[in-house]
Amino acid sequence: VYTFLNLIGYVFSSYIGGEVKEAQKSQLISMTGALIIFALLMFVVYQVTFSVMGGEFVGGISYLAETGSKAYTLPFPEPFPHTLLVYATSNPVILALANIGVAITPLLAGFAYIFLITRNIFAWAFDRVVPTSLSKVDEKYGSPYVTTILVIILAMIFQALWLYTTVFQFVLYITTIIFIGYVVTGITAIIFPYKRKDIYEASPKIVRSKIGGIPVISILGLLTTIISAFVVYATLTPTLGGIMDPNALFLNMLVYPVALIIFAIAYVYRKKTGIPLEYSFKEVPPV
Repeated sequence: VYTFLNLIGYVFSSYIGGEVKEAQKSQLISMTGALIIFALLMFVVYQVTFSVMGGEFVGGISYLAETGSKAYTLPFPEPFPHTLLVYATSNPVILALANIGVAITPLLAGFAYIFLITRNIFAWAFDRVVPTSLSKVDEKYGSPYVTTILVIILAMIFQALWLYTTVFQFVLYITTIIFIGYVVTGITAIIFPYKRKDIYEASPKIVRSKIGGIPVISILGLLTTIISAFVVYATLTPTLGGIMDPNALFLNMLVYPVALIIFAIAYVYRKKTGIPLEYSFKEVPPV
């Protein structure tokens, strides 16, 4: 499960696919290439860690750390490979490179999440589910500047909450929430070629490819559904995800009813203004 979670972030560039030149080619190369490179590097890290330190040692020390055992006396909360590295080598260059890499990772991840979140909010505004002012685009650069500013402000607020409060101790099931969404996305991909055949047939050739007469997008949707459902199961299973916290799970699951309420409010409001929300998802008939 955790290995799989390490490999999912390389699809995030799809959120800006409409802004990428020659997206059919460049997106395929960038997403697939980055995934392969990272997978190879991760394989090397795993192999070196287990061959040098031993699988029993890594498993044992990880168990002690995660269960809060008093027998765990190392000076860091969790035995990640880069922290255990201090016991495997005294080379200052290697230690510096490893820790610099870890320090830079959250910064680089931040760039990916900014693209993801701003484009999601832009899409909601473009579909008129949230205020349309959030879909304003800079005339020079063609970027959604209002959503970018909003996301930066929200990020600063959340960072302050993370540093100075304990509110995030209840945010324990983000992975569960995300992968429930992926299950829905996978099911949507399965039925898409059949439910919206008009859009499917108008899609690029690579999207319309088939294997044995079955649309590839439906096959990938099925795989996505199965894998995502397993991840949801794993996060809710004490053996894999740790001790369950029903209160935290309940609070996290509120994301879905809140989203439905927002959509319902937007639906009623747009209908009263004379432009029903469902029109956002219909094709303008030819003249």
